[in-house]
Amino acid sequence: MITSIDDIISTIEEIWNSDYMDALANGLPWIRNRGYVFAHPIKADLLITGMNPSFRKGEEDKNNPKDHGDARINFLPKTWKERNNKYWDTYFGPMRKMLVDDENGIDLMNRFDYLDIFHFKERNQKVLSQQIVNKSEGKEFAKKELYLTQHIIEDMIKPKLILVKNKESWAYWGKMKDKNLIWMGYDFEKIRDYQCGELFKIVGLLDSKDRIAQDITNENTCLKGTYVLFSEHITQYTSRNERPSAVLLNELLEEHG
Repeated sequence: MITSIDDIISTIEEIWNSDYMDALANGLPWIRNRGYVFAHPIKADLLITGMNPSFRKGEEDKNNPKDHGDARINFLPKTWKERNNKYWDTYFGPMRKMLVDDENGIDLMNRFDYLDIFHFKERNQKVLSQQIVNKSEGKEFAKKELYLTQHIIEDMIKPKLILVKNKESWAYWGKMKDKNLIWMGYDFEKIRDYQCGELFKIVGLLDSKDRIAQDITNENTCLKGTYVLFSEHITQYTSRNERPSAVLLNELLEEHG
């Protein structure tokens, strides 16, 4: 089980200092040089997930920097400005619109958490499928990362609703089992479609030897019954209709009970 920040740090350090990371970094030295970033998880009704931390313009490949903290502060405009010396952010700004709706009296800021399912830093999210998981050492790296992420979600966050806000990451949940992409391997039941995404309910775990966390079972999973809304990648250019609203997320949380 993963029950503390120390557990997360210990596990990531094992990954970053493993033989498969050595082999992966031999061809992709930046993956180790840029270090890792992870969010401190909290128990929350709503979990928003991204793919991996971005490597932002102006950063340099440093000597394995390691960073972690409360990701929710990135959703606070005043805090963001104090920390980054600019008014707002093109990534976190649009997501905050999904959490706060003053007109309808909805504020989900105290009911959500955020994490990226991987911890390496890279701007181009297609790098994962095109340069990492297509190698044996990269696939092992991804498996270990997702094993940690799945336990963080199951053991610490325990959400009622998950917003998977990046189509590139759908496969890692088990949604694309028809293409033999199992990974975390959740079994889903379709609920309904929205213009902003597809709503499913987790009904258990797939009966597959390819599931990465065999110690999580249908008997002990905390996510059976959890709603999962799969959306496209959400940016500042995403239209209002294609972005999940605070009203919708609040309704889904109430529907879940």
